Amino acid sequence: MKCKKVAEFLCMGFVLFLIGSVSLSQTVWGAKNIKQTKDGKTLYLFKMGTLAQDGVGWADLIKEIVNHGILKVTNGQVNIDWYYGGTIGDGQDILAKMRNEQLQGGGLTGNGLVMTCPEMTLMDLPFMFEDYNEVEYASIKRK
Repeated sequence: MKCKKVAEFLCMGFVLFLIGSVSLSQTVWGAKNIKQTKDGKTLYLFKMGTLAQDGVGWADLIKEIVNHGILKVTNGQVNIDWYYGGTIGDGQDILAKMRNEQLQGGGLTGNGLVMTCPEMTLMDLPFMFEDYNEVEYASIKRK
């Protein structure tokens, strides 16, 4: 039950971030992903790509909790369309499609995160830290 509440909270934050980014710049985000219904309701579609296979792990979590939570808190105005299993390409392809506005986001592997932010390699080193205090210390020193 606690996990579900946390997921709903994260959904709300995610929606606020997405809608905020849309309202800041529809031209950058892609106005083609914004539709008006006949009754004047605005609908937002976010396209996401990932290497994760449909039906396993966090892909199920996304479908069962996150997408449902986003639809619930936005009264159906925000819909996220996921392309699973690398159907859109690998991490580099996903990032390229995000830059070209074909995708609005993606679920990336550690390697994909490093492509967007090279400093993330520090967190990707196995057995580098003894505990979270060392991680926090390294993170502070890095800044």
